[in-house]
Amino acid sequence: MGKRMEVVREIGRYKKANDVTILQMNRWTRIFDNRVTATIAEGLSSEFAQAFIQSIHNESIRQQTEVMNEKC
Repeated sequence: MGKRMEVVREIGRYKKANDVTILQMNRWTRIFDNRVTATIAEGLSSEFAQAFIQSIHNESIRQQTEVMNEKC
């Protein structure tokens, strides 16, 4: 998970440098639906899949927000 969050911070730095918003809602909706479906296909409950994926997303947003707020 730590490596994933380092990638998230790298993405945040890219977004900051290129004036890209942290959240693109249409993209997030597609990813969320796809990941939930895949997780359910692996035999996990819908509730677990949704909560787990949303939790990772929330931390990703928090990490990118920190990067965006860093002074250059």
